[in-house]
Amino acid sequence: MTSDYESYLAYFPGPKGENSDYVKELFDKVLDDYFHWRRNYYPADSSLMPPIDLDGFKQERSDLEERITELLGRLRRSFPFYSPRYIAHQQGETTIPALVGSLAGLLYNSNNVTSETGAVTVEYEIDACNRLLEMIGFVPPPDPPALINEDSLAEYRRLLAEPYAWCHLTSGGTVANIEALWVARAVKYFPIAVQDVAKKRSLDISVVKTSSEGSLNEIPITELTRAEVIGIAPSESLALIARYLEAVKRFLSPADEDEGVASLAWRLLEEDSEYSLANGLAKCLTDFPPAIFVSGAAHYSIQKAMDLLGLGRNAVIKVVMDSQFRLDPHDLEQKVIGAIGDGRFPLAVIGIAGTTEEGAIDPIGQILNIRKSVERKGSSFWVHVDAAWGGYFRTILRPSLDENIQEAFETLFDHLGMDKMAEFDPRKAAVSLADWISVSKLNVNLARCRRLTRSLLEAVSTAKNTETLVILKNLLREVAPHGVEADGSKESSSGLFDQVSATVADDLVLEVGRYDYESDLELSYSKEVSVSFDDHEIVSSLFHIKDADSVTVDPHKMGYVNYPCGAVAFQNDWVRLVVRQKAPYITSVSDSRILHLPPRHLVESVYQGQLASAGTVATEAFAPYTLEGSRPSFPATALWLNTELIPLDRRNHGAIVRSSWISARELYEWLVSLDDAMSVIEPNRNFEVVTFGRRGLLPAPPDSNIVIFGIKRKGDSSLSGFNSLTQAVYESFAIQAEHGQRQYSYAQPFFLSRTVFSEPGYDYSTLADFFEAAGIEDARDCYSSLGVTVLRSAVMNPYLLPLRRSHRQEVLREFVQELARVAQREAGGKS
Repeated sequence: MTSDYESYLAYFPGPKGENSDYVKELFDKVLDDYFHWRRNYYPADSSLMPPIDLDGFKQERSDLEERITELLGRLRRSFPFYSPRYIAHQQGETTIPALVGSLAGLLYNSNNVTSETGAVTVEYEIDACNRLLEMIGFVPPPDPPALINEDSLAEYRRLLAEPYAWCHLTSGGTVANIEALWVARAVKYFPIAVQDVAKKRSLDISVVKTSSEGSLNEIPITELTRAEVIGIAPSESLALIARYLEAVKRFLSPADEDEGVASLAWRLLEEDSEYSLANGLAKCLTDFPPAIFVSGAAHYSIQKAMDLLGLGRNAVIKVVMDSQFRLDPHDLEQKVIGAIGDGRFPLAVIGIAGTTEEGAIDPIGQILNIRKSVERKGSSFWVHVDAAWGGYFRTILRPSLDENIQEAFETLFDHLGMDKMAEFDPRKAAVSLADWISVSKLNVNLARCRRLTRSLLEAVSTAKNTETLVILKNLLREVAPHGVEADGSKESSSGLFDQVSATVADDLVLEVGRYDYESDLELSYSKEVSVSFDDHEIVSSLFHIKDADSVTVDPHKMGYVNYPCGAVAFQNDWVRLVVRQKAPYITSVSDSRILHLPPRHLVESVYQGQLASAGTVATEAFAPYTLEGSRPSFPATALWLNTELIPLDRRNHGAIVRSSWISARELYEWLVSLDDAMSVIEPNRNFEVVTFGRRGLLPAPPDSNIVIFGIKRKGDSSLSGFNSLTQAVYESFAIQAEHGQRQYSYAQPFFLSRTVFSEPGYDYSTLADFFEAAGIEDARDCYSSLGVTVLRSAVMNPYLLPLRRSHRQEVLREFVQELARVAQREAGGKS
């Protein structure tokens, strides 16, 4: 029997394929349905291959089966990423929904470049990406109303008028990071081109700048210097699009009416400004050389981005990391200010939520605070968060749908002065709310409130939870006083900390022993450790991801979806217009509305004096707005089915993340306790295990679920000795296919990965506390030439905690025992 937190096991194949029969049933269901679809498309059409002709394919089928046997045989040499014994790279198990959804998408072989070639699967991508946006903390675009009436149309238009986000799938984090910087570049240089047009065409356009005192001032763009214009905030640059279009609309002459506002606006940028990106980058980069700031732990895609975007690798300014491998905010601020003083213009700061090598989480909130400070000095920058690894850790912050519904009801009851229920029941709560509003004399739109409560009763009675929450938010918006959040959310960094630290916690018992035949004694070690997600800085950083301009997240990592499935998200959907150099639709010269619509939207036909009548739901092609053109559909179907069944909240997907984090913490506690344990059960050991992350000279637990450590020979204080022993231990925990090793994995009991920290990425200062704690005396002299070898364990397997909790197997204890045996052997002692 599984606990609530381990019910997710129903959606995994199991380490021994325990759910394999069920998976086969689901695969058969998908295949049968697909071929039924093929047979029933124009069923009267002739068959090309009658059964009697199929007998002539015996040789071809025999060849195919032989090649499949060869293929499967060679695939068995793959590493067992599904196994709890695999704790090496950031690659792991795949959920059943992702596998089944992927198979379905593969069979239909759609292309998600446009709805013309992905009529169904583009819809799945939009739905799945909207869920990613909610997980990140961005506002997803509004869905077209299912039922068209006065209230639903009014609500839809209201939501369209508010900022919403944009997200789409990519092949992985590399493309996502490059695209985010591609957008940041376009947003940075767009205002200079607008200023040129404004000056040449005498357009009345204002921008908002932050003063040195922190106040916001509206200033005509023509009165600013170019340096002041390029220093406006990214949000203001995007807001400038609408103001520019409105100004062009006023400028429009009768001769221009055939061309239209949208086309004219972008043509003027190209004709009037050398800084329009349509005319190339040379002028922008020469006059306003960019600077991009990121720590030395940055993913290699950042350097690729510099090459591909024409910014040059010298545009990257490396920020020092602290001893826990987090970006140092003080160093960041000094380097941003220094770059401005040197005549460079900050384009972007990249915060990392889950560095590739260490799983470290940069202080995102402090990066955002530095931006506010820099804006008082007349400059600004785009904030991109590379959360390819750590983005899914936000699921442990997010209440479930049921919890949100209860909170929304309680917030409504509070604002209306109603008594709270001793035991919450959504049906009873809806009835009580409807009864109260039916006799209410509140100074609100009672007719609308009563319509909403009727809809609420229907939604609750039919268990339409998503619809229930939407109605509750609308009710709260009607009755809440000014300044109260319409969704009733109490989310804050400090409030979340208490919830997370209480939920993501466990009591560990570390026990190990052996029988010593020489002394005829049972030697044993035992230690109890209570662990919890109790680092305020980490929770705060995860919380503030929602305030970034763009975010990379990889469902094919901690989302447990099969490759390739990455995603990039932007807080403001208007970025699509900047990169495409295309204006939103404007119906006519007399119509003052700028109709910016999300990719999927309701098409309305408006008649004078009448309500808009509902038309169809249109889906715009993705291709003009993405780096990749043709994109496979099966990642979308895989992600949609996965998020449909395992919602991205703390009760569902968050339980998987919680399990992974606790297991990583268990491994960390074993490693920092191993010296004490070995002192009891193996006093003659010749090695020490040292973890890398440090708070001063004390070991620091991992920020996420990657544990890094090394092995030191006792009495050896040299860096070369440390590297040599750590490398030797690694070789016993790896099959190095890149070096020609071709053996199968059956005899490999555990897997670790390895990396090397070296300058210039990793400054000596970042590792100084580690070197001192490890007793490596020549590190200051040797580190620049040798670097330091690191063992790395990405503990993402979903089975480790359930196996331990069910008392079936303590895999991590077995790993630590094997690590000790190998380290003792390689250090020159008895194993």
